[in-house]
Amino acid sequence: MSDEHSSATPFAAQAIPFHEMLASGKIPDGLLISPYVAEQFTERLVHYVLSVPSGSYSMGNLSKLLEQLDPRLQVT
Repeated sequence: MSDEHSSATPFAAQAIPFHEMLASGKIPDGLLISPYVAEQFTERLVHYVLSVPSGSYSMGNLSKLLEQLDPRLQVT
């Protein structure tokens, strides 16, 4: 995601490459710019995980992503 695209398009309308994040176990720096965006990210991540086949990601990398989030923002 380019910075130009990110700032011009609301987070809710952006395509988020969850498959890449789940493969690497990392959330790109600067993606979660506010508590609102972090909450939206968490909600969309949960929806993604529930909608793809279980073998599409590893639980270890999902755990790595969740560890990078503020626990208070994981409850939606």
